[in-house]
Amino acid sequence: MLRKLSLVLLILSTLALPLGKKALAQNPSATEIGVAPAIVEIAANPGEAVSRELVVFNGTKTNLPISLSHKSLLTTEDIIDATSINDFDASRWISFDREAYLFQPKESIKIPFSINIPADATPGGHYAQVNIRGLTVEQSRGLLNGGIIVPEIGVSVLINVAGDINEKLETIPTGLFPIYSRPDTSNIMQLKVQNTGNTHVLVEPKITMRTFGYTFEKTLSPRLILPNTKKSISEEWETPSRLGIYIADVSYRYGNQGVVSHSHKEIVIVMPDILLTIFITGFGIAGYYIYVKRNNFNKAVAVLLNKNKNKK
Repeated sequence: MLRKLSLVLLILSTLALPLGKKALAQNPSATEIGVAPAIVEIAANPGEAVSRELVVFNGTKTNLPISLSHKSLLTTEDIIDATSINDFDASRWISFDREAYLFQPKESIKIPFSINIPADATPGGHYAQVNIRGLTVEQSRGLLNGGIIVPEIGVSVLINVAGDINEKLETIPTGLFPIYSRPDTSNIMQLKVQNTGNTHVLVEPKITMRTFGYTFEKTLSPRLILPNTKKSISEEWETPSRLGIYIADVSYRYGNQGVVSHSHKEIVIVMPDILLTIFITGFGIAGYYIYVKRNNFNKAVAVLLNKNKNKK
């Protein structure tokens, strides 16, 4: 589980701060910074001091000054309870021996930092982000003109403090699937969840669709959900090639105990447009016929009821 979590965190961290990527894309001579590891995960006790190091690489052909800073990993837009956001913030626990370095061209430097966990730290997850920021001479001149792109990489720091760990994930009711789709067509699945526990969990969602004599399953990419946050899990997937009226839901496994939860069920109709048109037209004609002949149906029902009374 921890190995899989580390892999997912590595993928997520490459998407966390796109500033450096934007700089490279917009300016071929922009600063290139590398860092490893992309994720720092720690399990510790209250009152414990932990040391870690990052290897930072200057990919440019010039000298490069780099500064270090730290901030909260939590964003207010995804928070469930804003009053308790500081309960999971570990940015104040991080300190550096130095906050600025001068790199030679193509040089790598091991940068140590410390995590000092307070003695009264609550059990569960606490989170921070270490930012590595570089600035070239050319970009410094641009600063005078009010235009600058600062390359920056963020390293996520995940700390689990020992104690009573509560892994709890809940589904937020919402539409999951389109009610109709053509076969073998890309669609977007959207599952909303909230983490009401006190530590981060890795969610592994899976789509299951059932029709007569056939079951379709699709495993989606794992997601990391921080505590006290809600998240919309969206992913593109392709509907099955087999036609039918399906009962579909999303199950998801999470936590060290491998808890499995299920969303509500929805109907998904998979068929070509022409068949759907025929299907709807047929129902419409049948409904119209029943409406026109409703008096005859009422008489027939009345006769049947009278026959049942006479038998009694």
